[in-house]
Amino acid sequence: MASRHHASRADSRRRRLRLLNPSVDLNIVAEVSPSGDPEVARPTPPRPMILPMVHAEQNSSIDRSFSVVRTEVSRTIPFLLNSQSPVSWLFVGDSFTPKNVNDPRPWRVYTNRFAVAVRAHFHRPKDVFIDATFPGARLSEVLFEFEKRIAKFEPDICFVSLCLADADSKSVDRFERMLVRLIHWSKKFECQLVLQTPPCLPSRNDAELTRRLILVESIRGIAAEHAVSLVDHWEHWEWAMAHTGHTKTWIDPENHTPDEQGHRQLAKRLIQDLKLNDLAKPDFPVSIEERVSTDE
Repeated sequence: MASRHHASRADSRRRRLRLLNPSVDLNIVAEVSPSGDPEVARPTPPRPMILPMVHAEQNSSIDRSFSVVRTEVSRTIPFLLNSQSPVSWLFVGDSFTPKNVNDPRPWRVYTNRFAVAVRAHFHRPKDVFIDATFPGARLSEVLFEFEKRIAKFEPDICFVSLCLADADSKSVDRFERMLVRLIHWSKKFECQLVLQTPPCLPSRNDAELTRRLILVESIRGIAAEHAVSLVDHWEHWEWAMAHTGHTKTWIDPENHTPDEQGHRQLAKRLIQDLKLNDLAKPDFPVSIEERVSTDE
């Protein structure tokens, strides 16, 4: 079924496109990748070749029913943070780090900053935080590896960071169908899903920017339609780019990915959009936002 989101929000997208790049031709539409290659992320050793999603589903014999039986209690983030049981937090999708970089980062990525802040601020030393992200992860790869990267951990909360590379998809409708499929699979075992838009990074040309805007609108629309939590990094970075220019200090100029300061901003946005400040302990000497900014 064709999507309604990118069509219904065309005016809003054009206004933001004009703000980011006044010279852009607003009649540009999303372009198909000129290479004509199947939609599949370019793997980097030692990761195996990922099959296109359509072939992956045809060749997979895995039972995707995920008939996990759990309680009928609403397992929202506030409920989980107030419970006595340990909570499992899982991060999948794009790591927002450079590809082909083998040396460990000299600074902490946003997933680690978030984990340290939640453990300390909510006094949850027994909570488990799993980072299963990798650079440039496309949605088709997350779906194909669903059993290994998501289902096997049975997480209470799963953060899915969508990748800018998906803006080069041949079909926005296909991307939206895959995202809806991911939401349905996650609900099978009552996983609290949180979608994340990618940060607004500099585009090579107007056509690429247009495709990225369409992708972000699709993510927002699907999240709203299916009542899924959304962390909108794009909105935060887009506003900063247009009004303050601070994003220049958030991006690694060599690899065009968020740098140390950029990952601080990603962690802050997680706190803000999930409204964890409202759940924070009032007598705690340091706010949870300040906690993700420190290097302690």
